[in-house]
Amino acid sequence: MSIQMDGKRISNELKERISIEADRSLLEYGRPPFLVTLLVGGDPASMM
Repeated sequence: MSIQMDGKRISNELKERISIEADRSLLEYGRPPFLVTLLVGGDPASMM
């Protein structure tokens, strides 16, 4: 038994959900969501 997935449909649904959450964050906090990096330790390969 196999399951056929519609990747485009799933992608569009996921993008819509992310967009809704981003809009909600903008309304609630007054700014859009953003990414942060955090350096833990002193490994030179981890430094940006």
